[in-house]
Amino acid sequence: MKNFKSLWIAGFLLSALFFISCTASVSPQAPSLPETPTETEKEVTVTFFITNNEKKTVTLKAGSNIPASKIPTDRDFPLYNYLMYWSESKESLEKVKEFDLTSKITEDKTLYAIFTPKLEYESIQNISSIDIEIKLYSTYVYPLEDGTYVGLKFQHSTDDTNYTDIDLKAPYETEDKNGYRYLKFYLNFDLPEGNNYFKVSNGYQSHTKSIDYVRPENLRTVTFDDNGTILKKIELKVGENIPPSKIPQTSYKSWNDFLHWSAYKISKQLATAFDFNSPITKNTTLYAIYAPRICSISAITKDYIEIQLYDTNVFPLDDGSYAGIIITYALDNGYYDELRLNPPSYEDRGSYRYLKYYFNETLGIGTHHFRVSNDRDITITKDLIIAAPAPVTNLSAMPEDCQATISFTTAENWTSYTVKVYDGSSEITSRPVRTGSNPDTVTLEIYGLKNGTEYTVKVLTDETDKYAEYTVSPAITKKETDWLVAMYMDGDNNLHEPIWLDLNEVEYGLYSIRNSDGTPKTIYDEVTAVALWDGAVSWDGVDGDGKDTIVKPKYGTTGSCLFELGTDTSTATANNTSGGNKLSSNTKNLSYTAPWIVGEDSTITYSTPTSCGEVNMGDKETLINFLNWVNAHYTARKGIILQFSDHGGGPRSVRYINTANGTSIKLGDTSGRRALCWDESSSSNFLKTKDVSEALKAARFGRDNQLSIILMDVCLGSSLEEAYQFKDYAKYLAASPNTIPGTGLDYIKLMKSFKTADDLETITKTILEDYQSQYHSFNINLWNNYAQSAFGKSYALLTDSQKEVLEWAGELGQTTFTITDLSKIDDVKSAINNLCDILLSEEGKDKEIYVDSEGVFSQVITENKKNYVKYLGDHFVNVVNVLNGKKGYYINDSIYYPGSFTWLYDIGYIADSIRGCSAASLSGSANVNAWSELNTAANALSEKLGQAIKYSWRDSGLNPSLYNYDFYYSIDGEYRYNHHYGLTICGANLASDGDKAINGSAPDFYKTDLAFGKDSRWGDLLDYWFEE
Repeated sequence: MKNFKSLWIAGFLLSALFFISCTASVSPQAPSLPETPTETEKEVTVTFFITNNEKKTVTLKAGSNIPASKIPTDRDFPLYNYLMYWSESKESLEKVKEFDLTSKITEDKTLYAIFTPKLEYESIQNISSIDIEIKLYSTYVYPLEDGTYVGLKFQHSTDDTNYTDIDLKAPYETEDKNGYRYLKFYLNFDLPEGNNYFKVSNGYQSHTKSIDYVRPENLRTVTFDDNGTILKKIELKVGENIPPSKIPQTSYKSWNDFLHWSAYKISKQLATAFDFNSPITKNTTLYAIYAPRICSISAITKDYIEIQLYDTNVFPLDDGSYAGIIITYALDNGYYDELRLNPPSYEDRGSYRYLKYYFNETLGIGTHHFRVSNDRDITITKDLIIAAPAPVTNLSAMPEDCQATISFTTAENWTSYTVKVYDGSSEITSRPVRTGSNPDTVTLEIYGLKNGTEYTVKVLTDETDKYAEYTVSPAITKKETDWLVAMYMDGDNNLHEPIWLDLNEVEYGLYSIRNSDGTPKTIYDEVTAVALWDGAVSWDGVDGDGKDTIVKPKYGTTGSCLFELGTDTSTATANNTSGGNKLSSNTKNLSYTAPWIVGEDSTITYSTPTSCGEVNMGDKETLINFLNWVNAHYTARKGIILQFSDHGGGPRSVRYINTANGTSIKLGDTSGRRALCWDESSSSNFLKTKDVSEALKAARFGRDNQLSIILMDVCLGSSLEEAYQFKDYAKYLAASPNTIPGTGLDYIKLMKSFKTADDLETITKTILEDYQSQYHSFNINLWNNYAQSAFGKSYALLTDSQKEVLEWAGELGQTTFTITDLSKIDDVKSAINNLCDILLSEEGKDKEIYVDSEGVFSQVITENKKNYVKYLGDHFVNVVNVLNGKKGYYINDSIYYPGSFTWLYDIGYIADSIRGCSAASLSGSANVNAWSELNTAANALSEKLGQAIKYSWRDSGLNPSLYNYDFYYSIDGEYRYNHHYGLTICGANLASDGDKAINGSAPDFYKTDLAFGKDSRWGDLLDYWFEE
């Protein structure tokens, strides 16, 4: 019998009631591995350049605004200038833009003060027919890098009323004299005769000056225009030539060559070189003409030629044509002639411009030679061979599962084909194929075909009547393997990210046990892993401030996919915050082979190796479809492991309540049932335990065709009810009776469990040992979480009695795992039935037990008695009294876990407690409460549990000398995980009144929905214990 010592639950269990639902997040209910510490907030700098030599730097937290107090003010600015705004550029008027100083700063910034200069009184100094001169108040002014001045505005009028803006950019002459700056600007229009009024302003000052202009009859103006910039204006007498000294030099323009000055820039035909020996007889504007540098002939088709230029900064003529570009053409071995083509269309891609010239006529059969030059000794050539039409050769179509791989050899000098697939006379898909001109082998895959249907594949040579055809009938070819791991991975909830990372672990695990050619390494069996994955679009969570928010996944497919997992040389989990975590290229997406994923009406037009759909993982039919798909596609010589990843439930549907402290917790109600796999995209549907067994039966699993292992990477899976439900369909159940941390199992180690020399039982033990090593050895992070949850301090600061409380308080989430031999579960059920028969007999119901003055078991006669059977349930299958600090109840009365909907109790520990109460003697002294028949039944139950529970372990932090830090060892002293603990059984429903636990009722679904509830008397005993 256990030691009924006076270990009170302590104040922390009086202050809060912990209801566990298995989640990936860390909570007081289910401590998990600690979150990664938050990085120090990123800092950014903003550098304010007031002038070229004066600056001010401000350091901010990324994402914050620039405080107004940190922005330079008037006292920082140079005299005789007005601040217009701050800009990230000071290159030119086109690049300068006002920066929004109220925006959030997320990266380092450099800002430049953009000034407009102060004008001198009577700032307009001189006006002539070709230019205007203005005077600034100071030489300390700050033009942009291209010499222009922000804010200076010029206007012209002939009546001093209606003014028109004139766009005068950089001055052509600057002179500093006597502390003032003088700027001369060329006028960009011909000055009309009569009154002319000019106004110059800077946003703060405005000055006006007029001129009465009479054009001399013998003078003419020549303007040199370099793409909108007036380089020079000169006046000549009528009949004079332009002197060479008056011709300006054009500015350098990268990737362009200056050709000449022209009197026109309308088109290539008119933009010819101006004859500077000709006399000037009228006002003339000469335009700078440039030819762009040619990079390549990027494409030639029957209809057009495409030319790649080196840069997008080019200078076409007014009609869109480009001076200097000459395209010549020859057919076969004939002479080259210049093509007269219309102006091209263009497209800028990256830093290049592409010009597309369409031919006046479509090119015919033959070899077409092209030369392209830019009038500067740069010539590029390219040929196009247009062959006579011919069909493809060597056409074949290899049938695969819902797929066909089509292969053919292209015709010589033909580059365009169309592949069409027909079901009878109906075309169901069409795919274009583009190739090089030389014969080549083309392979393409068509997905989403129906197995058993004969299809006709036609490959047409485009724009001809030539084609080849082939017939193909897709079919499944079953793949053989030693072990098949079939993974039902429901990440459509807040476990999306950790479950996705499990797929990466499987890939690395497979890499660890396979050779480069895919065969197993020497000591390992051949292992194939397939996964039905369902990802989440979003889920409810909290932000850094604890406020409700919608969380979106950083990585992982959001839909539903079927994967056959390949190998990966890295675990890839290092990318789990990068947003780029992806599966290996060796992993195959086989969703197109499953119409129940991509849709029964899905067409091959959009069925591809990346196709995904959306299935309800909480629907029994989805599991049936997956299991049938597995059976149809694979044969496992040694066995199948069916794995589940998701939230584990305990009984039935979910409801949520708000606690007094503002948190939301998940509580069960009397309409719930043991369940797993919540799908939040499908109205939070979930699989019931009965659904799983019915799905296994529907997929033709049974006593003659059993799974090797049902592996539950879900919380609360190791229960007697679960084991009994699955006993006909699998040999072993591997699961945890408690919550599982969000990181789940180590799937790298799982893949390494399948060694050639090991039998199935040894493999199951390896799985448990790997789980133990993953969370073992006094995992200080987990135990610190438990201590913080219970006592608000680290584990090292706890007293010995507080540490012992942590050992027993099952709501904290201690890691534990159990391997159950399902062939022994019928014997356990029989032993429980025998125990219940004794307790529920008329003699049993009338039997009394001696207790002390506090109502606690006494092995000697006292004046106080209680109903024997009620006492057992009250103390060993009702932890609510302990949680509420009721006198006479102790935390080590039971091993318990809060399920989502009912309390769960370790049935092996219940057997121990009953055996202790009913024993003939305790510690060498007679026990007045001895009950021989009950004691025998409890012993038999312990024995049958020990046979069914092959291996079990629960973490312990109390005594590092315990074998493998095994909590169970501290109870029974058994080594090597040989315990009869690790299977739970249902207690009463979870119930609360406000933030206080209250006694629940017997679950009303127990004897109707669960096979164990129907076939055993445990439900009757629950009714008797919790009838009130």
